[in-house]
Amino acid sequence: MMPITEKDPVITLGRNTLIWGIAGYATLLPAMLPNDQLTSFVDAFGASLDSRARLEAGMRATLRANQKRNLPSI
Repeated sequence: MMPITEKDPVITLGRNTLIWGIAGYATLLPAMLPNDQLTSFVDAFGASLDSRARLEAGMRATLRANQKRNLPSI
C-alpha cells in the first residue's frame, strides 16, 4: 500500500516531503496513524484522487487545446 510503504526510500522521502511540506513537520505520517485513522486517511486520499481524475477528464479537451497552444511540437 503506497501511502504507508517504507520499502522504497525514494517513495518514502517524496511522500514525507510532500506531507510535511504541506501540513508541517508536526504532522503524523500515514504509517504512524492508528488503524481506524489510517483507514479514514486512505479512503479520503482515494476519494480525492478520484475527484481530481474526474475533474481533469471533464476538462480533457481544454487541457489538450492549452497543451497544443503552449508547448512546441516535438
